[in-house]
Amino acid sequence: AGVWVGVWAEGLPHRHLLAPGFHVSWGFETGEQLITFAVEAQTRGWVGLGLTRSGGMEGADMAVGWVKDGRQYFHDRYAVGNEQPLIDKSQDLTLLSLTQNGSHTLLKYRRLFRTCDSNDLDITEDTMQLIFACSSSLPSNNSSLPMHDGVYGVKSVQILNYAPSDIPRMANASVLDILTNFTVPQTASFYSCKLEKFPDYGKKIHIYMVEPVIRTQDPDLIYQMILYGCPSAYGTSHMQLTEDCFANQATTNLYTACSSVLAVWGLGTSQSQPLIFPEEAGISLGALGDPEFYVLQIHYDNRRNASGVWDNSGFRIHLTSEIRENDLGILWTGIALFHTLLIPPKTSAYKTFGSCDTSPISQNSNQTSSEVKILAGHLHTHLLGRSVRVLQFRNGQQVGVVLEDKTFDPALQEAKFAKEPVTVPRGDILITECTYNTEGRTEITNGGLDTIEEMCMSFLLYYPKFEIATCFSYQDSTTVANALGVSANSDSDLYNTLSSWSWTENATEDMQEKIRDAPQYLVMSGDNMDKDFTSNIPSIPAERVSPCVRAQTSVSPHVTAPNLCSLIVLLIAWGVD
Repeated sequence: AGVWVGVWAEGLPHRHLLAPGFHVSWGFETGEQLITFAVEAQTRGWVGLGLTRSGGMEGADMAVGWVKDGRQYFHDRYAVGNEQPLIDKSQDLTLLSLTQNGSHTLLKYRRLFRTCDSNDLDITEDTMQLIFACSSSLPSNNSSLPMHDGVYGVKSVQILNYAPSDIPRMANASVLDILTNFTVPQTASFYSCKLEKFPDYGKKIHIYMVEPVIRTQDPDLIYQMILYGCPSAYGTSHMQLTEDCFANQATTNLYTACSSVLAVWGLGTSQSQPLIFPEEAGISLGALGDPEFYVLQIHYDNRRNASGVWDNSGFRIHLTSEIRENDLGILWTGIALFHTLLIPPKTSAYKTFGSCDTSPISQNSNQTSSEVKILAGHLHTHLLGRSVRVLQFRNGQQVGVVLEDKTFDPALQEAKFAKEPVTVPRGDILITECTYNTEGRTEITNGGLDTIEEMCMSFLLYYPKFEIATCFSYQDSTTVANALGVSANSDSDLYNTLSSWSWTENATEDMQEKIRDAPQYLVMSGDNMDKDFTSNIPSIPAERVSPCVRAQTSVSPHVTAPNLCSLIVLLIAWGVD
């Protein structure tokens, strides 16, 4: 057990066990742009913690500290390569505490989000990488740090985290476990589906919290879990079965008809991290028009060909009869799952765009509210995604960013909360922009279900709920072929034609521009509608980098207001590739 007791962890609500014997905790104050980190390491040597963009030592910005002969040693350091970090001329970290007991070293320090030091990395709302290390040996001097001896690593984390963290204490509450019971097949990419009926609650109730349940012999096989609501009992012959969602056209039609998303879990999300809805909204069950059935879908990534792995994972749904002010919905948006999503090889940043034009909602939905508030979302790609943004447009002009992660890590796909709810009037357009890195591939990557294929999606939590469950766009093979000036009669035709191209930098940029400017078909689905509209992606302005202005702030010993920011804590780990 760690020694996170008393004032040591006060005001630091975000915690991770990075390795056995190495904990990090943090809290932040957005008003003063301050963040406090605390490290507990099972060593009496040096400890280090910091930030990186490279996934290793190069460019790392870090804190290093130790206690020797009763004296504290603490430095703001940076690394220029895979070598010992240098002491920064600008010491921008404030030491709050550095102590030892018989087995552990405890380090607590504070810094600004932006220090305006070229050797420091900004703390932003994007995913960043945590790299950590410690040594059982003490340095002989400030310039000679002994090599870490076993405890080191890199971890992607969201640090500025605006998600609610207080577990609600609800009266009249109940729990529903929705779990699979399944042996994962030796298939590289497999989607299992389980159809069940919700209990008859006899009245309207609200889901107020969702917990992931990861109960399996090999958690790394679970790539994503989605809980869908189904409106009717047309598939009762499949009740209580766990089967391949896409085994044939009949099962595909059955399970894809259940498109109302109720819960999402993504790779890298901690089991101890429940999704807590705000007190003003909950997902409705039991009322007229609410889902009567559900499908638990689990995507297994078994490229390792593991055999005999049993899985009993799923969701624990927390319900209350205390009805909240608003019904909450999850809008599934982005690029529809078509093989005409084509990504050239050998490029560091290829962008794709999915559109959700909310204008048809006002024409066809029964919802009377003129606007919704988006609270959070799950951003989703497969292996190649490096950035995902959901942008808001009105009258052809960008008016805001709903959610974004410009250093997206496919291995960390947890819910991302907006700092403040984003108001979206009906008639606005939501663009999901995904950026991919294909430098390690020599052939075109197409859209699809397999893990090595790609997706570009976002699952947006919002209220008040309207009847539309999905809002996608796509381009058919004819549209893509016409845009590129080639001939193709089918998706496979188009893929084969483009596979023979020489993918130079100019060719890739030309394809991205032409595909972006080509028309998109919009598809919306709900209980009562499934209609196509056509649209074009609006012009997206270049991102602006604001000049660094060092925050003027008073310093207090504790940072107590947690919010959401994506950061990677990198501990000194020279020798880490």
